[in-house]
Parts: sequence; C-alpha cells; structure tokens
Amino acid sequence: MPRSGSIQGIESLVEIATKVMIRIAKLLSILGCVVLAGCALLDKISGHRPPRHSARHHPAPSHPTPRPRPTAAKPTPEPTAPGLHAPRPPETISNQQFHQSASELEERTRNEKEFVSFADGLKKIANNPSLSADTRQTIFSAIITKAKLTGKVRPEADAINNYYQSPETSAEDRQVLDASLTSELSKMPKSP
Repeated sequence: MPRSGSIQGIESLVEIATKVMIRIAKLLSILGCVVLAGCALLDKISGHRPPRHSARHHPAPSHPTPRPRPTAAKPTPEPTAPGLHAPRPPETISNQQFHQSASELEERTRNEKEFVSFADGLKKIANNPSLSADTRQTIFSAIITKAKLTGKVRPEADAINNYYQSPETSAEDRQVLDASLTSELSKMPKSP
C-alpha cells in the first residue's frame, strides 16, 4: 500500500507539471509572436527586406533590387538671432493710475451686480403668473412714477431694464429705480 500512495503522489506531481508546462508553452508562443511582429516591423521600417506576406502575393524579382541608402541626417536649424524677436518690456503705470483703474473696475463690477439684481426683480414681476397684464402694467407705471421718469421710459420691463443699464443713466436715477422696484416688490404677495 505505501507504494500506491507514492504513485498517486507522483501522478499528481506529473499532472501539476503538465499544467505548468502548458502555461509556459502558451506564454512562449505569445512571446514568439510578439518578437516576430517586432522584427517584421523593424525590417519594414528600415527597408532591409520586405515583409513575409508580400513575398507570397508578389513573386520575387529576377534581378536583385539595390537597398535604399540611408540619407544623411539634416543639420539642426540655427537658432533665430536674438535681436529679431526681443520680448516687449513690461508697461508700468503710476500708483495713481493703478488706484484709479482699480476703483473703476470695482465700480463696474458693482454696477454689473446691480444690473443683475434689478433685472431679476423686473423678471419676478413680468413672469409672475398670478398677475394679470393690466396689473403688471400698473406696477411698472408705479415704478416709473416713483422714480420721476414719466415720459422718459415706457412702463414695460424691457424698456425699464434698458434704461437702467444704459451708460447714460445717472447713478441717482439708478438708485431711485432700485428703491421704487424694491418698494413694489415688497407689496407683491410672496410666491410659493
């Protein structure tokens, strides 16, 4: 009996060795294919010999073709002359000009925020489904009347917004329009 146990052990070792050898054979065949493909690619790129498959479809010429001679490497182009493309010197401004530009930018940014909020307020009135067209017209007329712009601006959302955003509109007129719009919005019922 001890002999049969050692035979079974040997058989299991042989089975394991067979599986390992099969895996190694598969890996070697894959590696061989990769190497052959690489060689064929290098041959084709260098022009030393045609790829194998082309010889099957096209018979070999009766006289040998000369190998293409490698061309001489092209010289590296000369760098451009340093004086041709000199960088532009930085522009400098005085502190006074800097502060003036910064304050103008800040004012412009603040005005843009006001434009957006004013336009949003007009949209709340114009797009409120609970208000009739006559009620909207009355609210826009009240905004213009409180801002003392009667006759200057039509009582419509677009006309009021265009006047508000116009560069010719004074800061005082904008403030009065903001106040009258806020007043009218506070009278409206809150929408859900």
